[in-house]
Amino acid sequence: MTIAKPIDFLKQINADTLVTLSIAHRLHRRNELEGLMRWAKRKRLKSLERHYRFLHTDGEMWLSVQRMRTPFLYDIGIWVETAIEQVNFRTVHRKGSGANFRLRPPHKKLF
Repeated sequence: MTIAKPIDFLKQINADTLVTLSIAHRLHRRNELEGLMRWAKRKRLKSLERHYRFLHTDGEMWLSVQRMRTPFLYDIGIWVETAIEQVNFRTVHRKGSGANFRLRPPHKKLF
């Protein structure tokens, strides 16, 4: 009995770490999508702007669920994402950088 408890504790720590990193990743992706939405609006690409807005809304819904489910991990995720933003310099996107968020056929998973 005593051996199972530390293993369960370590599994929970690992799961919390994954949730925190996925929250940080989604926050970074949200920032990237906001920039891509501004770019698509400036270039008057309505279908791409609509697609980026859909991805942004879907990510916001996921983040709001995580904010309600695990508020402490959400706050840590914000802190991790802010720390990563401070360390990483703004990447200069090459031409065609929107290919990371390109339109996918509807039968494929978006995330």
